Amino acid sequence: MSQRKKIIFIFSITSFVLFSVAMLLSWGFFLHSLYNMEEVEITEHSRRIEKLIQDDLVQFDRITIDWAYWDDTWNYMAGKNEDFEAANCTISTFQNLGLGAFYVFNTNGSIRYSYTSDGKRLEAFEQLGTIQPGDMITTGKRGLLREGDSMYLIAGRSILHNDGDGPAMGSLWMAWRLSESRLMRYSNLLGFTITIEPGEWVQLSEHYIKRQGYQLFMTIKLRDIYNQTMGTLTLGMERTMYKNGIKVLKNFSYTMVSALITISILLYILLKKQFLNPLKKLSQQLALRQASPEKPLFLRGIQHDEIDELIIAFNGLTEQLVARIQERETLLHEIYHRVYNNLQIMASMLQLQSSHYENPETVGAILQGRRRILAIAHIQRLLYEQEDITRISLVDCLQTIVGSFEPEEAPAIPIQLSEDFSDLQEQHLFLSLEQAVSLSLILSELLSNCYAHAFAGRESGAILVKSKYIEVTKSVHIEVLDNGIGMQDTEGQKKGLGLELVEILVDQLQGSFTIKAQVDGGTRALVAMPLKHSGSEAPRPAEN
Repeated sequence: MSQRKKIIFIFSITSFVLFSVAMLLSWGFFLHSLYNMEEVEITEHSRRIEKLIQDDLVQFDRITIDWAYWDDTWNYMAGKNEDFEAANCTISTFQNLGLGAFYVFNTNGSIRYSYTSDGKRLEAFEQLGTIQPGDMITTGKRGLLREGDSMYLIAGRSILHNDGDGPAMGSLWMAWRLSESRLMRYSNLLGFTITIEPGEWVQLSEHYIKRQGYQLFMTIKLRDIYNQTMGTLTLGMERTMYKNGIKVLKNFSYTMVSALITISILLYILLKKQFLNPLKKLSQQLALRQASPEKPLFLRGIQHDEIDELIIAFNGLTEQLVARIQERETLLHEIYHRVYNNLQIMASMLQLQSSHYENPETVGAILQGRRRILAIAHIQRLLYEQEDITRISLVDCLQTIVGSFEPEEAPAIPIQLSEDFSDLQEQHLFLSLEQAVSLSLILSELLSNCYAHAFAGRESGAILVKSKYIEVTKSVHIEVLDNGIGMQDTEGQKKGLGLELVEILVDQLQGSFTIKAQVDGGTRALVAMPLKHSGSEAPRPAEN
């Protein structure tokens, strides 16, 4: 089978699998969205039924206010209107108002007058007398109340003058029963079934949604006027999935098939442009290579099983390149080793040469040259001791320079040389060979300067070399600190060869150099040079 046929076959199988997975995922998301939509819809209906109940309570409260704030009622409670009950508290009046119960309480909670539509004693209503009339002067009380298996909408007010002034002569309560006719009115207004069940609430949440067959139910917890659970109200509606099922499935199927066809066509066009056509061009190029093997090969694509020939050709080239690279690396390791040995020989010769002179300046100059040669030699040693000869770890470079440093003359006092490169341990920073040599010479000159001048007249001294990486500026800061006599004012004086060499080398690293006395004594030399993390090319030193 040709490579192009293989790609088309794999493309077809992949498209089918992706379509099947997409269908399953889309159907899952679709059902999830449909469930959410149903829950939102029935939740909105629950808010509407709660609002209808609250609207009835508000209307009922207005009727209660008319009776409670009626001067005849107040006079009746004050004992000044003995005909009040005969004139107003008639069965026809209560039936016209649709009342299920009517209670009037004295200020001490005793019943002054009571009425129930079925003539039975309602213990739950008798407990309303425990609510003090003074607590209802401002807002009154309204809500739900349960008596046995029946539930009522109730409203209560303090009995006051018609202008709302006191003192309260008692409290007046009215109740509408949540009867089947009232629930039917709610159902007709909202378009779904409503049932009420008295009893304890067994679910954990205020609202509980359950799907059962073609129906969706939401059960709402009902609380009475004392904020105690008194029962549940259940809403039932036909699920959207079954109400519009055929239409929904058709639209979903049409959408998915149309999307599959469109995506397949686009993917095939992209596949042909990116793979099939380049494969054809590659076949032509391979034919030219067979006819003229001496000409260079330029690959532009893949086609048929010619990929095997391409792999063989590239494997051969790779093997040759790897062999040459290994040969070059071995040669470079040997070169660095020889350079290191030669530098060591030169340093030994300078050490021997210095012993034949008595002039301190001459001896010092020779030993300074030896120290600088050794600084370069240690970098060469690092290179041939590691596998990667193209770069050197910054931490290894600094530790090698500090650890192997030898001053021109042994100090007459004990001097402690320490390092702190902890801030660099988590960083992956590397130097090129040129950068490492320049940095080695810079640090060697600064340490030599400390040993030679920092501790004149002192009994002991300490030198600290530390470094850190500044992420914001992408640069490395290297500090050399001593606790010596401090740096004298050198303005107008000619700089020594060491500091002059440091400035030249820092400029080659495109960095900056400062040296000044510290406030608490000693001198601080700071070298800042740009350096990026591994994988990013660091600035190369400028040409000398």
